[in-house]
Amino acid sequence: MIVSSTGSSQPDVRRRIGLACDAVRRLAKIWKSKAISEAAKVQVYETMVLSILCYNSETWTRTVETNRQLRVFEM
Repeated sequence: MIVSSTGSSQPDVRRRIGLACDAVRRLAKIWKSKAISEAAKVQVYETMVLSILCYNSETWTRTVETNRQLRVFEM
């Protein structure tokens, strides 16, 4: 976990969002595949991407900005 000198968890939130974005990019073949059902793709997203994003999130200081960043990622 990364915490700034002010005690903010924003650096860790940004890092986790970056790692999750990287996971989404690495799974591009799965997202584009017509042989894989939408339900399976959702399960892959929830299992792999969200677990990367939310790892250690219980230690974050949730702010309006943190919530906004997470919503933007989800879109």
